[in-house]
This record gives sequence, structure tokens and C-alpha cells, in this order.
Amino acid sequence: MDVTAMRSRTTTRGEGGVGGGEDSDAVVTCRQYLQYNVQQDLQTYYKEIRSWSRPRPSSNSGLQVEGRVRVAAFLPYNQNREEGGIQGRGGAPVYDEREAVAIYDYTLLLTSISEEDAAAM
Repeated sequence: MDVTAMRSRTTTRGEGGVGGGEDSDAVVTCRQYLQYNVQQDLQTYYKEIRSWSRPRPSSNSGLQVEGRVRVAAFLPYNQNREEGGIQGRGGAPVYDEREAVAIYDYTLLLTSISEEDAAAM
């Protein structure tokens, strides 16, 4: 399996919308990947969107960060007409974002631990 990172973008969002700067409530990253499976001779694409909230105090006096992850997988735009898909401007692969073949959603909660708890591990 060969995976290549193609594009990455990070933005912030808050009460003022996207691009809220220091007062933002969340950070959102979007990364696009090209994946080639040698055994199946299949090229696919996937997009990973992650959002993380601003750290907030938790009940155990640590910090908590909530996160959400969505992964959407795509086949090449014209897999049936042309072997390996087509290339767009600048050699970028082409796929239709309205036609994901799989979508995975995850919710994460990261909680800080005390130095005592960390030393006990």
C-alpha cells in the first residue's frame, strides 16, 4: 500500500465564523490523500476532515478537548473509461466528492491526566 498526502488546509472557526483567529472555538483541518493498493492494482482517494474544540476545564481539574473526524473514500472519476483515473490541472487526481464509496465518522474526547497518573503508567 502506498499513500501520498496531496493537499492540506487548516482553518479556525468560532462565533465570528471561519477564520476567527485567537478567539476561535475550533480548529478544522482537511487533508486529501491518494492511495495505491499494489495487490489490487487500484488507486483510490480519501479526504480526512478533523475538528478540535478549544480546551475546557473538566470535572477532574484537567483539560478536555472534543474532536470529530470524518473520512470519505472515493474511486477515480473515470475508473471504467481510462486505466488509473485521469489527472486534473497540475497533475492532481480527479474524483467526484458527491460520490463517496465509504464514509467513516468518529467522535473523540481527549482528557488530560495528572503528573501522578502519568508517572504510574
